[in-house]
Amino acid sequence: FERAIKKLGSTQFSTRQKAGAAIRAVFAAQVRRMINAQKPEPRARLLQLLEFNENLSRWARAVMRQPVGGRKEMLDWGLSPGVAPLVADAFSERPSIRAKAADGLAALFPQSSWIIERMLNDRHRVVYLTTLNAIWSLKPSRSMVMDLWRWSVISGYPTAAPNVHSHIVRFRGQLITVMHFVNYWQRIQDSAYAAQVLAHWNPPELGKLLTAFARSASLPNTPAAQTLSSPTMVECRNYLAFFKRVRPKGAVAYLLRILRTPAIGGVNFNFNNQQVHWDNHTTIVYLLVLAADQKPASYDFFRSQLYGGSWLTRTPGSQLAAQNKIVAWWHQHGIARAGGATRPVGKTRVMGKTPVSALGGAR
Repeated sequence: FERAIKKLGSTQFSTRQKAGAAIRAVFAAQVRRMINAQKPEPRARLLQLLEFNENLSRWARAVMRQPVGGRKEMLDWGLSPGVAPLVADAFSERPSIRAKAADGLAALFPQSSWIIERMLNDRHRVVYLTTLNAIWSLKPSRSMVMDLWRWSVISGYPTAAPNVHSHIVRFRGQLITVMHFVNYWQRIQDSAYAAQVLAHWNPPELGKLLTAFARSASLPNTPAAQTLSSPTMVECRNYLAFFKRVRPKGAVAYLLRILRTPAIGGVNFNFNNQQVHWDNHTTIVYLLVLAADQKPASYDFFRSQLYGGSWLTRTPGSQLAAQNKIVAWWHQHGIARAGGATRPVGKTRVMGKTPVSALGGAR
């Protein structure tokens, strides 16, 4: 067997072929010996061992696809007696078995980080939700932070298109297209759970991520701008929850830039005998109030029961008044726009030739 493995690296094709055939024959003989059990109890246990071997082989194939540098360490770690059953379970075809491995692998962090990240991106809810719970108390790696950030805030980006696989099947001369859909929208809804874990971690990268997202939202026709334009999007609510915790001052200049564009998408109606208004500036004004460490209620915002408790305004007029008030506050504290300086003119600060009172409608 060992000689056959060495011959797999031969320069001669025929030698490699014979070595592969010899190893397959050894595998087949081992399986034959395992399935010859006649009594129910040994047969059941041998079937479990066959499944273990199948799952462990699936893990080994995944390791062999990893960069060469750390491959030996991964194999030595994963094949140790206490770890092998866990990595095998993590690569099972059955979601319930994969989920069962989450707590044990979390206890082995950080060696298990790449498997945990794989489980966070599992297509089955029971696996990724169980893994989210298992990693709650971990000190995360940067890649885990980025996984949860993408899941929480940018899962609706076009770059994360619905996962649809198509296959062509030939049947009696006919070509049949078979479509396999993954429940993409369910994962977006579950991003609220990922956001809870990320907020609990409160990693130092969060402020920079929030600021970079605000910068993207300040550019025209970006997915980030679409996300912040409506409280109906779960990604928007997740972003607001992170922003409320961190309140990054670096994002302010980009948020002010957004307010230089006309407000669009206004919605006005009565909900529970209360006037409700929002447009693509509503969330931006709310974020500017949070960044100033002030109370939204002081700017005539109220927490509506709509969309998971969103902070909204009552009328376009009350929102414009709140906008002018918070923009003036930021001007007084030295921030007017991204990359620009504020110049005092009497009691009013201006941005170029645009007075503060007209900021909401300036182009």
